[in-house]
Amino acid sequence: MASFLSNTLFLTMYDQRMVGQLCSDSGTAVSPSNLPTDPNLTQALLIATGEVCAAVLQGGMYQLTDLESLTDFGLAYLQSLVGDLALYRLVLRRGKNVEDYPQTAKALEQLDLIKSGERVFFVSSNIAAGVMSSPPVTRQTIAEQNYIRNATRQFPVPRYTIWQS
Repeated sequence: MASFLSNTLFLTMYDQRMVGQLCSDSGTAVSPSNLPTDPNLTQALLIATGEVCAAVLQGGMYQLTDLESLTDFGLAYLQSLVGDLALYRLVLRRGKNVEDYPQTAKALEQLDLIKSGERVFFVSSNIAAGVMSSPPVTRQTIAEQNYIRNATRQFPVPRYTIWQS
């Protein structure tokens, strides 16, 4: 399975100079022309994708096919989350202070919400599950509800009479 976010799209979301420094092993920044094929960036994106997939499966609200079928703003949100988690991995890899990158802390919070099932991606089955529906009101329903209300009075008087035929 490929990453939800390509290297080139990641580089449009973040400063290439910063990413070049975080991907470097030699102390000199990786050149912007080499970043789209950099193995450290590719590995960070794959790990971030794996973290999102694990959180989704742990939360139990989605299948991986649901994430693969996201479009528009749902896909953009997923890619942003994967990008922030990949940045977190790159920062940890270099031994830098994670607190200097606030988007990584936000991504970890969002990941926890997905694990707990509180965060909802824009999947139609989950959105439809949140829409309330109520059964139709029938004479039997009215009779049962009024029976309960009348039974609590001192001298219950039936309000509706349902004739059985």
